[in-house]
Amino acid sequence: MVILEPDRAPFVEKGYEIKVNNSEIQLRTLDQIDQNYQALGQSLSNQGQFSVNDPVSGNVLNFTVTVNESGLVIQPVDQAAASFTNAQRTPAIGGAVQSALTDLGFDVQSFTTIFIDFRNVAP
Repeated sequence: MVILEPDRAPFVEKGYEIKVNNSEIQLRTLDQIDQNYQALGQSLSNQGQFSVNDPVSGNVLNFTVTVNESGLVIQPVDQAAASFTNAQRTPAIGGAVQSALTDLGFDVQSFTTIFIDFRNVAP
């Protein structure tokens, strides 16, 4: 997973293994990851939208997702979604993977990189 923030070089944070079994998505964090990644590249999809429920506040948080040549790009729509994602990555990643699979029609198991893009809405 690569984090994109304003006025900062992109950085690799952690890795995830994605498994899809029927319509169930399983995410597993990886202890060892490759620090190298491909740049975003060209967009391969329209922009999808998904929501995640914050279990603490009860708020519905909105995101967009795009599939690019190098993987999945997740963008929080507003400050609340950015702050939530900054604290808890997995719910946003799970929602984005589900949206890319069901709404955009991509084989998510072939993704090599997940980008979380905070450049428009900083956490």
